[in-house]
Amino acid sequence: MAALSKRPAFHLPSLLFAEVLVIFCPVDAGEIFARGCGQAFFRFFGFIAALWIGTWIAGIALGMGQVVENPAWGWRFTISHLSFGPAMLLSKLFLLNLIVVIGGLAWFVRTERDLAWFWGSLVMVFSLLGVIGWISSFKFPIWSLVAVWISYLVVLTGVLSAIAFVVAWRRNRWAGEMAMLQAENVQRRAELESRGIATFDRETD
Repeated sequence: MAALSKRPAFHLPSLLFAEVLVIFCPVDAGEIFARGCGQAFFRFFGFIAALWIGTWIAGIALGMGQVVENPAWGWRFTISHLSFGPAMLLSKLFLLNLIVVIGGLAWFVRTERDLAWFWGSLVMVFSLLGVIGWISSFKFPIWSLVAVWISYLVVLTGVLSAIAFVVAWRRNRWAGEMAMLQAENVQRRAELESRGIATFDRETD
């Protein structure tokens, strides 16, 4: 303590800051920064994927409505709708779509919730905005409207089912890894006890 007091005063803030870094940041700061940037880029591209897939779902649904209305040339509109991608959000609801896109991006990058289901929610919102923004422009008859919404629900259900499958697979994989780790721990404890190196309380297993 006496040696520290003999140092010039301008060294004290840097020394205190260094001690705080050592205590609270035991991992290399550069590694933390790299991981944070990598996670941000991963989430950004995940958001772009949700935007494209959501607008593709809207394009498929609207295209199916045109197929029901005119089977001869309606398929060409389905393909053109898929090529539009996020441009499907440039509709009458453009201002609302812009707010949702900006807010969804900010939330998706910063959220701590399960990204899989939040990603699925973004796909659902973008697809719904795409359908609502353009469905009134085509003047569909009643059967075409029915085809639009049935197609929308079928494709969206398929996407959400795929997300549920991935989430369940990831959970089962994690549970299997934890079970293997627990079995290895039990085996290691038994070896240590058999050699008389250590003893363990069975109630803590």
